[in-house]
Amino acid sequence: MPIDFPNSPAVNDLFTNDGRVWIWTGSVWKAYSQAVGNSSVTSAMIVDGTIINADVASNAAIAATKITGWENDQVILSSQVIS
Repeated sequence: MPIDFPNSPAVNDLFTNDGRVWIWTGSVWKAYSQAVGNSSVTSAMIVDGTIINADVASNAAIAATKITGWENDQVILSSQVIS
């Protein structure tokens, strides 16, 4: 049976249907999970586009391929790009 989502949700609105929780991202309803009593954060708990630079530790090991706009054979130094 199809899910009947609300027509005019606001960003981060939660909707529960048949024991599952969904969150409105502003463009789609995304499955949402939050474990009770667990302080771990999973990707299902993070709405796309909500992580900002200040949220990432300076020693985080992020693969260069995960950076938007990354091109082969480039090195990114602060605000400079050297090919």
